[in-house]
Amino acid sequence: MRWAGWWVAVACSIACGGSRPGGGSGGGGGDPDAGPADGGGTPTDGGVGADCTGLLPPAPGSAVIFDVTSSGAACGATKIDGAGNTICWVQSFWVEYLPNGARNGTFGAPLDLFGQESGFIGVFGSAAPYTVALWSDGGKQTQSDVTGVALALGPASGPGVVAVAANSGTLSVEKLDGSGNEITSTDVTSSAMPIGAAEDASGAVLALTSSGASVSGFWVDLTRKSAGQPFAIGTASTVVARPLLGSGVALQLDGRWAGVLQPGETTLQPVPSWIGNAADIVSVRGGSALALVPQTGNRVEIISPKGNSCGFVTFPGVSTVSVGVDGSAVGSTGTGGCTKLVWRNALR
Repeated sequence: MRWAGWWVAVACSIACGGSRPGGGSGGGGGDPDAGPADGGGTPTDGGVGADCTGLLPPAPGSAVIFDVTSSGAACGATKIDGAGNTICWVQSFWVEYLPNGARNGTFGAPLDLFGQESGFIGVFGSAAPYTVALWSDGGKQTQSDVTGVALALGPASGPGVVAVAANSGTLSVEKLDGSGNEITSTDVTSSAMPIGAAEDASGAVLALTSSGASVSGFWVDLTRKSAGQPFAIGTASTVVARPLLGSGVALQLDGRWAGVLQPGETTLQPVPSWIGNAADIVSVRGGSALALVPQTGNRVEIISPKGNSCGFVTFPGVSTVSVGVDGSAVGSTGTGGCTKLVWRNALR
């Protein structure tokens, strides 16, 4: 495989640790009176590193506000696509709202959806064979040609998703564009069940499988249409994989960040300290920084390519925040979390 051997020479970047400033706060981020950074861009006295220059956005401006029609039920997950369409999970379906806050219909789809420039990609079907679908424009559904008796999706590095589909002793690993169309794929002989995937910034794909509670992975080179040998990762019933800046994939097992893998690696490396207990990791600022989405609260931390904290962006008046693919943020407040505030492009 093209990654074997070279990853050890990759310069230590965001997966290697980094530091946090002593007092970064909403919108302004960091302490303007902090001392200078050393030659490596790491603060010498707890201030913000030079590698944070231009990464912390200004405080968010005014938000579009709307109330989700929920018939008294609590509102769950919230996602936003690159066009500014917001979807809110209520009971067992999604309610969609336009960028101006007007309701735009409901649709049934899984909880695990990946926002695209326009619409949301997820797995379609209540029984095998499953397929990949794009939901857009109030729930309009467009199905792709990707099918499997079992199917798992994960984020691509950029638009689209990576899919792992199981059929008759074969795992098909495929990269799809933002509309769900196949870009490239390769097949691997395996009877394992797909559980997740992610493409790192170098183009390496980590495919994740399970056998009972045991989670394994293998690296795939879609350019050369080749794959490495499977390796054990741990035990979990749910897995989340997120690409980091530069290279590498962070893994969350049963809600806990368990470690990081660089392309070609078969052993989890320790979780970098900057991840903390973040609920999610999202690429922002045009792909030049990461946002740490908090479990609760309204402060989103911005992380530089070297793993340094550049400070926080505070979204006022909400108790939780989610971040979309275009850097838009959606906050929740009110009864059942059903009042939504949308800040378009706040972290773009």
